Formats: sequence, structure tokens, C-alpha cells
Amino acid sequence: MDDLYFLLEETGYLTCDQCNLEFVDVSDIDYSIERLNMVLVTSGEETVTHYTYGEYMTEHAPIIALNSQIVMKGRIPTKDELVKAFEKFN
Repeated sequence: MDDLYFLLEETGYLTCDQCNLEFVDVSDIDYSIERLNMVLVTSGEETVTHYTYGEYMTEHAPIIALNSQIVMKGRIPTKDELVKAFEKFN
């Protein structure tokens, strides 16, 4: 996950002037569910509950969203994929 963090940070700051990066720490489960549900709603997907959160994250983590729109889930993107995703929001 450290590699993903540095890849996102490098790509985001070099590619997109208007992007803010947020990394949600799953140690606070309530906040994690709240943030995930905000992204899911904005992306047109169904929300999760405390009962379904674990299963959803097991199948879809990591989840990368830009401006509350999911651009990648279930795998770590390549640098080229991230650059293209960030460029759409710049």
C-alpha cells in the first residue's frame, strides 16, 4: 500500500492542480463507511452498511476515486492509468 500511496501522491501533484488527495484510514470504521458511501452514491452504486462493508471491501479494495467518482477498484492501477484519470479532472 505504500507504493500505491506514493504513486497517487506523485501522479496527483504532478498532473492535477485542482485535486486533493485523501487516504481513508480504515481504523475508523464509521468514517470509512461514510466516505465510501459518498463515493458510491456519486458513482451511481448502492451503499454499504456495517454488515456489508467488509464483504464489499474484500471484493473491491483498493478503491480510487477522483472528485467522488470511482476511477479504479479491485487492483492497483499503473502510473499511466492514473495519469489519464487525473488528466480528465485537470
